[in-house]
Amino acid sequence: PNLKRSRFDLGVVLAVVEGHRVTVELHNDTTITGMVDEVDVHKNMVLNDVIFTKAKGARKPETYPTMFVNSRNIRCVLLPDVPIPKLLDHHAQQIMAVRLAEAHKNLKPRLEDDDE
Repeated sequence: PNLKRSRFDLGVVLAVVEGHRVTVELHNDTTITGMVDEVDVHKNMVLNDVIFTKAKGARKPETYPTMFVNSRNIRCVLLPDVPIPKLLDHHAQQIMAVRLAEAHKNLKPRLEDDDE
């Protein structure tokens, strides 16, 4: 598996910041700040404890307990000040551990008298 290439994919970066607050800027200049709860393979996000600020005409930011953000609407994501390279390394190690466990589980035991 090419972990080095996938390691810097936005979806992987978003996955490793689950539990941290990010600010998402949308194409319509709206900003959404919240704690990353979930990220799917399409980079759609679920944020908790959300502050939603419309680009124009809003008197004050609105708050929501949870919000789904469609990846097609995302212009950029402002990441939290956390050690992302370290989190990416840890994430890659977890993936490899799961893959090794699955491979080991799928191995058929070799019986002693198989050679006969």
